[in-house]
Amino acid sequence: MSLNDDGLVNHAGGVLLQRLPEADEETVEKLQETLTKLPPLKSLRTIIRLRTTTL
Repeated sequence: MSLNDDGLVNHAGGVLLQRLPEADEETVEKLQETLTKLPPLKSLRTIIRLRTTTL
C-alpha cells in the first residue's frame, strides 16, 4: 500500500487464492512456499510497468 502526502491510499495490491477441492496438499504447500519467496508486490508492479512501456 502506498499513501500520498494527505495520508490517502494511492494504490494497494495483494494476492488472493482459493483452494479448489481437488487440489492436493503437495501443490498447496509448493504454492505457499513460492509465494513467500516473491518480492514485495510494489517491486513487481515496477517490473510490469517497465515491460509494458518497452513493448
